[in-house]
Amino acid sequence: MGDAILRIDSILCVRAEEAGSDDVRIRRDGLHVWPSSGDGFPMPNGASVVIAKDFFFGGASDTVISLWDADELSADDPLGSVTISASEAGTGSHTKDIIGPGSHYKINYHVGAIQF
Repeated sequence: MGDAILRIDSILCVRAEEAGSDDVRIRRDGLHVWPSSGDGFPMPNGASVVIAKDFFFGGASDTVISLWDADELSADDPLGSVTISASEAGTGSHTKDIIGPGSHYKINYHVGAIQF
């Protein structure tokens, strides 16, 4: 039985939603997955950060990765999302744009196949 695993390599802030920087959080299928502290990671325009985090598809055909700007006094602001497919396994590295209201990020990732 085979499955796929997603590796998020890095994200790049092309344009932050807020002046100065966004405090970025990553959610996978609606659940917070990065950074582990739960605080947002500051990302000004032009900044990139290595994520190097793996996620099993668990038999699902795709997964949704979304970015959020962490706000202390109000609800987090959505920065956009992308859907990544398990069928991309073995096709090398990919970059997708994550575009939200007033923001633009790039996510670098690859999908691998695992055999049980």
